[in-house]
Amino acid sequence: MNRRYYAMAFMLVTVLLFSIPAFAKVSSMQLFFLVKQAFPEASEVNIFISKANLAEEKDKIARATVQFQLKALIYDVDNAADIGNGTKKISDNSILIVYDDEVFANKTNKLYILSKCKEKKISLITSSMDYIQSGALLGYIEENSAKKIILNITHYDYLKEKFTNDVVQKIGVAEVIPPDFLTSAQ
Repeated sequence: MNRRYYAMAFMLVTVLLFSIPAFAKVSSMQLFFLVKQAFPEASEVNIFISKANLAEEKDKIARATVQFQLKALIYDVDNAADIGNGTKKISDNSILIVYDDEVFANKTNKLYILSKCKEKKISLITSSMDYIQSGALLGYIEENSAKKIILNITHYDYLKEKFTNDVVQKIGVAEVIPPDFLTSAQ
């Protein structure tokens, strides 16, 4: 029991250290922490990341997978064809992290990813405000050098019972879309 307590305390300290405003960008460690807090039963996560970003993030992703005991299926994406091939390979009811990058910011690519996630019941987690406002489930967003977690339950009816007030507080959600979700769920 003490070992588990120390492991959780270490993870929390690690995430807090990566949350210091000097580290303006949302880190892989923070995204994986969010996955594990929202989906503690998860053993696998899919990742859409550009080839350029992957070179910079590969070691960080590897550390995060060990830290949070998650298997990462990485799809290095440079164009719409890569996105299409990747979404075909992702299983229904999976978790997908989409890194904030130009290839994913393209409106057509974004709408395609969001529609496939909705169709296949894939929980989409991102650091992109655009994605969270467009329908991603969870966002770890940096805004004015501060970071916050946003839950957008709009397209995830099948997960509404999962995200109770207690779970939302445990995860540290600062904003919920739609704003009345938690009050209407009671």
